Amino acid sequence: MLTYLSCTGFCSVLADVLQEHVQGKRPVMLIGYSLGALVIWSALKELARRDRAGIVDTVILVAAPIPAADLEMWEEVTAVVARRVVNCWSDDDWVLAVLHRIHSLTADIAGLAPVAHPRVENMDVSKIVNGHQEYKNHMEAILKLVGID
Repeated sequence: MLTYLSCTGFCSVLADVLQEHVQGKRPVMLIGYSLGALVIWSALKELARRDRAGIVDTVILVAAPIPAADLEMWEEVTAVVARRVVNCWSDDDWVLAVLHRIHSLTADIAGLAPVAHPRVENMDVSKIVNGHQEYKNHMEAILKLVGID
């Protein structure tokens, strides 16, 4: 199984900042690419552990190195998010596939395939990006596909 960052460091700091409403009382949208998506995921798991639902309005995970098949974990995380959880994935992301397979023999990873959870919106961005390094160059197009201008 993929080794996760423990919820220390960036993950707990992000959870603390969100919980303390440092950003004010307005809706929060979190967008993360690759390891940034993993930090967001871990922070959301920490918020779920603290029973802090509704602080985050929308989450967009791009090329996320997170298991797609663990629906119990997805249920825990989606319960914290008030509105949208979007998984942007590409089956052409060879870097993510190789790195993931170093840690796991499964191919079920959110950055490479859709997540079969009813609250998760899956966006196949394979026609926009042809590899892991291309996400950063095409983030505007990806966000437009998701409906964020």
